[in-house]
Amino acid sequence: MCACEKDIPIKLGPCGFKDCGVAWDDGAHQKIEKIVISYTDYFINSIQAVYRDGENNLITVTNPIMRIEGCTGYHSGPGINFLQFFSNVGSYGSFGRNIVQGASGNFKFESDVGITGFHGTCHSGRLHSLGVYISSSAKKHLANSSK
Repeated sequence: MCACEKDIPIKLGPCGFKDCGVAWDDGAHQKIEKIVISYTDYFINSIQAVYRDGENNLITVTNPIMRIEGCTGYHSGPGINFLQFFSNVGSYGSFGRNIVQGASGNFKFESDVGITGFHGTCHSGRLHSLGVYISSSAKKHLANSSK
């Protein structure tokens, strides 16, 4: 394979309060298998993802054709308030507080080939910002209306 044909991950974001908190970065992977969201009525506390990479997959794939293609969210005050995820087979969430009023910004990441990883910042038990990795073969990259 020519180096120019190799799929290179693209890092988008993060959106939210990226200058506050501790940075974390899961990196890009082959596929997201599972996402676990911890949240209260006001903020997203954490996001955890389980990834599949190469031949060493120890995770049972329950729907091998499903891929996470996007996420949307709102942020205000010191953190992300709301997240929702979209796949090629449906949508998942609402996680957190889905109230646009009072939100200082919203964000949306879309990729027709799938999100392959997450990164962002966190502090004091809250997710302050969120970004994604997508494949370089993606046609849509970022629709960001963050203020």
